[in-house]
Amino acid sequence: QFSDSAWPFLAVPPAADPLVQQLSGANSLWEYQLTLSTFILTFFTSQAYSHWKSVYFTTRSIQGRINDICILLTMGAQRIPTATSSASTYSDAAAELVDTCTRLIRLSHTFFWAATPTLSNGVGDGGKS
Repeated sequence: QFSDSAWPFLAVPPAADPLVQQLSGANSLWEYQLTLSTFILTFFTSQAYSHWKSVYFTTRSIQGRINDICILLTMGAQRIPTATSSASTYSDAAAELVDTCTRLIRLSHTFFWAATPTLSNGVGDGGKS
């Protein structure tokens, strides 16, 4: 038996009990670890949210500029009326221009993210290992 006294299930044990006195060191360690863990989790969660927010706003900005380019491109492309419906279609030159610009926009978007430093290597930012 570890303790000389007994107490109800959810009651606070007496401080003078030998078992409680032996566990006071573990209690002190627990309080230090709790404080340290809380600080670390709070700090890194804050940093992760800041990083996420900057990436989010960057991607939304890029999306907006790509949308602007696409709208300008489709507005300025030459259209030919079709005989079968009230809709129109691109001329051959305009269709080629739209396809080329679409391909180049996707390529530049890919190159932007390829050049953006990330922490994906697990060591540091910007490929520094």
